[in-house]
Order: sequence, then C-alpha cells, then structure tokens
Amino acid sequence: MLFKHGLSGLINVSGGGGASPFSPYAANSITPEFVGDFANATPFFGFSSSASTFSSMFSFSRASIATYTDSAGDIQEATSGTARENSYYYNGASYVKGGLRLEKTAATNGVLQSESFATTPWVGDNITPTTSAIVSPDGTNFADEFDDGTSFTTRKRVYQQNVSGGTTATNAPWTYSIYFYPDTHRYIRFDMSSYINVIVDLNTTPVVDTETVGANCTLDYTRILNVGGGWYRYICACSVLDSAGGTITGRVNFLSDTKTENYTGTNEKVHFWGAQIEEGRIATSYIPTTTGTVTRAAEVLTAAGADTPANTSAMSIKLSGLINYSDEGTAAQETLLRWQADASNYIILDMDTDGAATGEINANQNAAGTLDTVVAAAEYSPGSNVAFSIASRHTSGAINVAKDGTAATADTTPTALAGLTTTALEIGYDFNGFISEVIVWGADVADAGIGETS
Repeated sequence: MLFKHGLSGLINVSGGGGASPFSPYAANSITPEFVGDFANATPFFGFSSSASTFSSMFSFSRASIATYTDSAGDIQEATSGTARENSYYYNGASYVKGGLRLEKTAATNGVLQSESFATTPWVGDNITPTTSAIVSPDGTNFADEFDDGTSFTTRKRVYQQNVSGGTTATNAPWTYSIYFYPDTHRYIRFDMSSYINVIVDLNTTPVVDTETVGANCTLDYTRILNVGGGWYRYICACSVLDSAGGTITGRVNFLSDTKTENYTGTNEKVHFWGAQIEEGRIATSYIPTTTGTVTRAAEVLTAAGADTPANTSAMSIKLSGLINYSDEGTAAQETLLRWQADASNYIILDMDTDGAATGEINANQNAAGTLDTVVAAAEYSPGSNVAFSIASRHTSGAINVAKDGTAATADTTPTALAGLTTTALEIGYDFNGFISEVIVWGADVADAGIGETS
C-alpha cells in the first residue's frame, strides 16, 4: 500500500479496487492529469491517467554535487546531476520527508577546511580544537571539540580571515552559518568580521541568541535551527555597509559566564562542524570544503508543456512544500512557479515582500499582454523551512488563488488564457526549499477546489 505523505497527513493511493491512483489528489471531485508527489513515502508521479516516473515527467539539471539530509538525519551528498528527491528535514521532534530539495541559485562556500578547525587557514587563539567523540551531522565522528582549557586568562577563539576572497561590495548581503553541539560551556559569540557579533546562550532550551551588536552592517536576521541529534545550525545574515569595502572573517569566540572575552577557562566544551560563509541572504544547503572554495551549481526543474494538460480554456495548479527566505522588501521576490511563453503570455505564482508584505502570495496570468492578478488573503512569515501550500485556477474568464485552505475572491475580468502547450512548466523558478507536490488539472476546479487542495 502506498501513502500520500503531504503536509496534511497520510492518504491511501494504492488504487485498490480499481480506483485510479490519481483519485486521492482530486479537488472538488475533479481528478488531475498531472501529479508529482515528492513527499510520498514512495514518490508518486503520473500523467494522463497513467503512473509514470520522475525522469519521464521532469527535466532536472545541476552541474555539481549537493548535500541533503536523509531519513536517518545524516547529511549526504548527491552526485552531479542527481536530483535530491528523498530529502528530509527536522521538525523539532523527528525527521520528516520534505520531498525534492531544490535551490535555483548557485552558492559558494568561501570558508576553507569547513570541517577541520585545527587546519590552516583557521587560526586558533589560546584554544586548539580536537576530534570530537560526538557524531557529526553527516553521521561520522569528524566534528571538532573546543575546550576552553585552564592555562589562559586571555581571549579564546578560532577564526578564518578573508573568506570573501577580497573586498565586499557596499550593501552586499552575506550569510554566516555553522553547526554546533552544546556541551558544558555556556556562552559563545559568533562574529562576521566586525560587522556583526551574536552571543548565543547554549544552556537554554531551545538555544537562543541573547545579544546582537555590530557596525557597518544592516542585520537581516539571526536564526538557530534545531537540526536534530543534539545539533543546531546558527545562521546570521547581514548587508555590509562599508563604503570602502572590506573582507569577511568568520570567528567563534568563547565567553565567560559574564560574557567577557578575557577569563580563565575551566575545561568547558562545545562541538562544531560545517562552517559556511556565502553571499546572499539565506543559508543554503551545506557545501563541504577542504583546500579551496566550492560552488554548488544552480538547479533547474521543468516539465514539458506537451506533458501537461495545458489548454486555453481552464487549468488549475497546486504547489506545496517548504521555503527558505528572508524579507528583502522586493516585489516578486520568490517565483514559486513560472509557465511563460513570453513577456505577454504566462501563468506565474510568486511571493512579494515589498512594502508591508512579508510573504504575500500572488497568482498572475497574462494573455496577449493583458495581466490579471489575485492576492491571497493571508501571508507567510520569513524563516527556514516555512511550510506553504497554494493553489490557483486560471480560465479565459476568471483567476483566483488559495493559501492553506482559504480561497481569495476571484477576479472575473480575464477574457483569455495564454496558450502554453509548447511551453515548459518551470517549478521553483526562483526558489530555495523543498517541493512536496506539484499538481495540474486541465480544468477549473473552482474556488471550492483550490481551497480544498491547498
């Protein structure tokens, strides 16, 4: 027996008794023609009433290795060109299948020796990391243990300079992330040069950052993600304001119980692994390095228009998953789905953060240059692994969108629907996160249907 494992639970999709395996995905009693369910315990793919495969329905590319988390919670590497179909994330209690891990923008980890803090170019001041007995996030025993010792009364830190490979541009966004495992030591301060300094209290549950100070930087956010197995991932994003430019240095500092740098150690410990500094406002999937920087290439996921139920009368679409984003104050900041023949003929589902918006979902359709847009009634909030479920309906006489079970008010002014039968459907066009489901109907499921399926 197979199960649909979406964000809402488990649904039998075995097709027992002659039932169509597409039936569990019906909306308003209308069965879809195109289903990609990546979050199913056994992924289900189907088109035109027949079960299919990922490689038959989708085109995928990525010209590098990439990492993902498996069902045991271990970080694994997918070979170049291999889709990260069975990717998991930690929800605070267990590892849950998110579906297809997808990152549409390339990223470069500028930190060298990202897992070996005792190796050049890392520099240690009055502290020397040793191999930890704690299992690291990749399932090995190669995390580093930091012990504040008892021999020094001066500051204790490890750092790596010039991570950016040169000067940073004015207002350039950078993100620093590192995995840590709390032990007996309480306060750690993570620095990104002199731009931002964040003190983290390791004795709290959950672990929290307590103080953030800095200069020449606009702080976008700090986050501490519980990634399971006792490990956390610290994330800090800021936009460097230094008009003369500067270099990025990543530091880990031990602090006393009164949060001072200069103190006598007492052999208290913390464990670290997987440092990463990258340009941009989000921490992307971990990119391991040794003697040189490493780039994870951009990923592209499409379905041929001829393999979808595209038509010029009526279509409906569902997309669900988890998204990583920050509020950049930009219209159409994230493009979740794009089906575009040209600038005057398309269907696009996107997210705005401009003005007061924090994660506004829009459904857009353009036919022969006439654009119609509907905005979802509620918004998402920035974060990591933010669950989303949206659906839209597009006809030659109406358009509407639904978010998390609630449909907006339909716009009935459209007079045409663009012809997209020869146009590739681009899933996660400008996106970082997980794709759980993408479903397309060659029919109008009505407001009731998009509300139900979202």
